Amino acid sequence: MFLFLLTSSSHRRIISVFLGSQKLIWSGIDGIG
Repeated sequence: MFLFLLTSSSHRRIISVFLGSQKLIWSGIDGIG
């Protein structure tokens, strides 16, 4: 239960970081292409 709460509390930050990295990667690909 504690592990679930811990992951759920940092879930939003992980998602934002993941989406941010994905956006940087795709923007870099568009810039190269």
